[in-house]
Amino acid sequence: NFMQEHADFLKNAKNISTPLLETIYSNSGKYIYKTDGVLYKVTDNGIAIIPGKSYEEDEVLRKENL
Repeated sequence: NFMQEHADFLKNAKNISTPLLETIYSNSGKYIYKTDGVLYKVTDNGIAIIPGKSYEEDEVLRKENL
């Protein structure tokens, strides 16, 4: 579960002001995560912020309270 694996990162993320995490399945076929308008993806090196992209048209699969 993304929340459990990356709980420390999410708790310490400076830009999170809304306690909601959206799980999005993007058109590229990978899962991305969005909270407070900031998009994150899981890479081999950990979590990366996705700069300047909008996935509003993609389907939100799940919303979780942080």
